[in-house]
Amino acid sequence: MRQHHRTHTSAALLALTGLLLAGCGQNASPTTRAAPTSLSTQAVSTTAWQDADIGNTGAAGSFTQEGDTIRVTGAGDEIGGGYDQFHFTYQALEGDGVIVARVADIASANAGTKAAVVIRETLDGWPPARETIMGFSGANGAFFAARTEPQGFANVTANGAALPGWVKLERRGNVFTGFTSVDGQTWQQAGSATVGMGSKLYVGLAGGGETFGKLATSTFDHVSVATIDPPPVNVSVNWDQTLFRTSPLGYGLNGFKAFDPQNAASAKYNENLRYMNPGILRYHSMEMMGDSGTTPNGWIDTANRRWDAEKINTALKNLGADPVRLINIPTWPSWMDTDKDDLLDPGMEDAFANFCADLVRIVNVQGRNRVMYWEPTNERDDVYFVRPTNAGQPDRLNDLIDIYNRAARAMKAVDPHIQVGGPAFARADLYPQVRRFIAGTLNVDRERGRPVSTLDFLSIHGYASGDPTESDAAIYNRIYNPTDSTVNSLSKHVADIRAMLDEANGRRIPLWMDEYNISWAWWTGEERMHNNKGAVFDALAMVYLTGAGADSTMAWNEKDGAYGKTDENDALRPSAHLFHLMNRYMLGRRVAAQSADESAVAVAAVRGERGERAYLLINRSGARQGVVTTFQGWRPDGRRSTLDRYEISADGFTKGTMAWSDVAAGNLRLPPNSVTLIVEGK
Repeated sequence: MRQHHRTHTSAALLALTGLLLAGCGQNASPTTRAAPTSLSTQAVSTTAWQDADIGNTGAAGSFTQEGDTIRVTGAGDEIGGGYDQFHFTYQALEGDGVIVARVADIASANAGTKAAVVIRETLDGWPPARETIMGFSGANGAFFAARTEPQGFANVTANGAALPGWVKLERRGNVFTGFTSVDGQTWQQAGSATVGMGSKLYVGLAGGGETFGKLATSTFDHVSVATIDPPPVNVSVNWDQTLFRTSPLGYGLNGFKAFDPQNAASAKYNENLRYMNPGILRYHSMEMMGDSGTTPNGWIDTANRRWDAEKINTALKNLGADPVRLINIPTWPSWMDTDKDDLLDPGMEDAFANFCADLVRIVNVQGRNRVMYWEPTNERDDVYFVRPTNAGQPDRLNDLIDIYNRAARAMKAVDPHIQVGGPAFARADLYPQVRRFIAGTLNVDRERGRPVSTLDFLSIHGYASGDPTESDAAIYNRIYNPTDSTVNSLSKHVADIRAMLDEANGRRIPLWMDEYNISWAWWTGEERMHNNKGAVFDALAMVYLTGAGADSTMAWNEKDGAYGKTDENDALRPSAHLFHLMNRYMLGRRVAAQSADESAVAVAAVRGERGERAYLLINRSGARQGVVTTFQGWRPDGRRSTLDRYEISADGFTKGTMAWSDVAAGNLRLPPNSVTLIVEGK
């Protein structure tokens, strides 16, 4: 479906973990502390710095730079307090970090003019952003300030140190601490506060003062910005303990553009599909039900009220890549819903069943395309269960179950070898409807005295959010919440529904998450679906959902502007490389792997069919992470002591090598929001 995705949201999913905004706890004790020792310095350059007026200052500010000396000229009448008006010279900071500077001089427009180092959540002037400040006032000496809530008042702790003087402000998690020093070597803590900010912040130098519209220049030298590595995460891998075998269908994709014969014949499109090598390709688009002559993805000859057999078989045969295929029939044609209420018109149940069976006949009998998997309807629980339930009306889920059963029987009558499943639930978090659908499709017939089911697999969908401003941690937690596994998440839904299926029938019914991505709202421009954070999300989905009991996962989708693993021009996005790696190296026996801090680093490990090892690490934090790994059952010989290392990060997709001894010794560093795969060399 998804270039026009659902507009409703899951109340259960929306109730998942958000950011905890803690209160301010000042600490002005004169503790002497050494500078942090675990620093990775970022070079300060003219191009690294940007500047902006924060709030209405009354006069435009500016900055100049000579080496590590920066002069900030700004107006305004407040830095901190109940609002902000100052000039800000800044750069982005992701994760933990520190800024150090010596305030050499304040050319005062007023005795209250201030110069400070600042870490703040946004560049907004109003409402005032969460921020922490360590600086000097021309009249009152050094001070530390923190605003814990937007529009709140910044609480101030005076220190009394005098100019010229050194200041340092560091962020470790949600704890922000300010320091002063007379020599830049020995530091005295000036204050500390707990402030709930996201992973991406702005760090820099503030200049301005107590006079609106009058410019003052503050001089900073010895300016440096650095990131702070958090403590390393301990990971253990037991290569001798197999948990389960990953299905060849485990890491699939939706084929949104595969319906169009011209696109299906594109050499670049096929090259990309072969590269991503999805375990299964799910043909799905609501446009499939459009007219074949006017809609590129349309497969229906509307004038004659039938499928366009020629276009369909051309599209299927034009696809040079040859994945396992699933065809979804998302809904009924327009002439079977004459009142346009999204429900199948009464009395059309057999007509729709025969319409589905006709497509099987065209594809597998006439076209000999050997499509094994079929899925009548897509997210129709929305109109048959969710909407009436929300409106306080009786649901019509039994009607949907009847529609599905008739279609499944008719399709298998044409080709007994196919597998039919569904119903592609939009709201798998609503367990009562899932239980009823399972009960209504299992043991519905009897053949030679034995129960017969119409359900060969159960399919569900899951999206994290419709809000592009939600934090990365909140989005990742929608896959799995490492701090509380009982909170609703997609992996919890998979585990719960897996248990329902196992309880309901003597045979194992596969469970497929055959549509997932970050956002259900395509129109919001969710950029994370286009960058390395989308690859992190997809990797978490593949690891945790298959670990929870999903036999197959299929991301939405292979190609489009909003969601695609490739864009409209067939350019690979970061997640395309992830699919390549997962389908090449992460199929086989999943072995026991455990991270001591899953909120920072998630892990998985696989032994391939020939015994080769693949070790996957997902850094879901905004900081660079060290990893110390303990392996059981793996000590390679000299020929395999050099390992291949693949990485997806903000810097793109890279391939290199590293020594096994470095991995075992804990010399492994993961970039923020990244996926790293370590593979046993040949």
